Amino acid sequence: MAAPKQYSIRVRLIANTVLVCGAALFLAFASLISIELISGRRALIDEIGTVATIVGNNAAGAVTFDDAPYAQTLLSGLKVRSDIIRARIRKRDGTVLATYERAGSGVASGAYEEHAAQAEGSLGRALLSLLYGDANFVAVERPIELYGEDIGSIHIRTDMSRMASTLELYILVAGIGILLLFAASVLVSWRLHRSIYKDISELVGAMAEIAGKGRYDIRARKNRNDELGYLVDGFNEMLSRMELRDVELREAMVRAEAANRAKSNFLAAVSHELRTPLNAIIGFSEIIDAKVHGPLGNETYAGYIADIRVSGEHLLNLINDILDLSKIESGKDEIFEEDFEVGQVVEEAVKLVRDIAQREQIEVITDVPEALPLLRADPRKVKQILLNLLSNAVKFTPSGGRVVQEVRFGDDGGLVFNTVDTGIGIAEEDIPKAVSVFGQIDDELSRRYEGTGLGLPL
Repeated sequence: MAAPKQYSIRVRLIANTVLVCGAALFLAFASLISIELISGRRALIDEIGTVATIVGNNAAGAVTFDDAPYAQTLLSGLKVRSDIIRARIRKRDGTVLATYERAGSGVASGAYEEHAAQAEGSLGRALLSLLYGDANFVAVERPIELYGEDIGSIHIRTDMSRMASTLELYILVAGIGILLLFAASVLVSWRLHRSIYKDISELVGAMAEIAGKGRYDIRARKNRNDELGYLVDGFNEMLSRMELRDVELREAMVRAEAANRAKSNFLAAVSHELRTPLNAIIGFSEIIDAKVHGPLGNETYAGYIADIRVSGEHLLNLINDILDLSKIESGKDEIFEEDFEVGQVVEEAVKLVRDIAQREQIEVITDVPEALPLLRADPRKVKQILLNLLSNAVKFTPSGGRVVQEVRFGDDGGLVFNTVDTGIGIAEEDIPKAVSVFGQIDDELSRRYEGTGLGLPL
């Protein structure tokens, strides 16, 4: 059987309401029956006590003159009451003057087996027997007086057959009333919860439709002006605001995408236009530095020419980085996969930074195992990644330091490239900023070391 929490709210509310109503009606029914039992027994005692008083007053003369036949005649009149089991008149000294026993009740025992047998299966009798057991009778004893003096006593014992019949009728009527009230409470509870659950189910349906279609123009229907109506109003107001916010976000996204495309196109165009004159500057500086057309008039110019070439190459590298970034953002960057030798690509990347490292007295070492399998990837991209990492390693390693480019087999059988240096390093909490576009760790490093912050992101 399913756990209670798996049932719907409607089922649980109706079940709880019916349970409470049923318990309350049962308690009311039990209270009514208890009151009827108590009042009925008390009324029976009063009634039999009145009969005993009347018979005792009439029997005063018979007791005085020891007239047993007359006393017996008085007691015989009690047979009109079928519920009286026994009656007995005693004189003051305790001797029995007259005795009455209901026919078939048994003189010796004074019991009421015959009547009990006749009432077998009776609901009232069964209830009385359950409550009183063998004491399912009423016994009353009243004194017989003459001029205020006790001259004897009368004892009457009766069963509860009349009380049982009255109790059965009372149980029938009360039971029917209780059942009708219970049915009415179930019907009212069902109708009440149906009206409440209708609004809740509409809210649930609206939320499911919104979640499934992603639309915020849907509205829940309001059927009432109570708390549930206020809930529907609040839900619809929330949807209105979400719809407005969704429109604003879409418009902002369109504007942001347009601005990003314009920025990427601008960077690509500017980077491309700048590379043409820079390539010419670098080319002419290399020709002059190589003294293709003869020696320079002054050797000081040779140093200037070298500075122009180095600065031009540096500026060209920055522009290339910006151009690569604009290609990636615009989705125009392409990957061309092929099989290549890992050691060759590593050596080419190291060769490009070795001259700078030597000027800074930094040792650059490669640690690549021999006979590595061919790697299928874009060799130009791999070389660019290694070059960016090695350039950063050389840039942030002080003179006399060392940079090692390792290639190892990983635990999963793939290749792992490690660029290790003895430089200043990066704190773990600064890594997210270092790999962000144009990210620099802090202003001090930005001033000490040149760069755009594009190496690691690329």
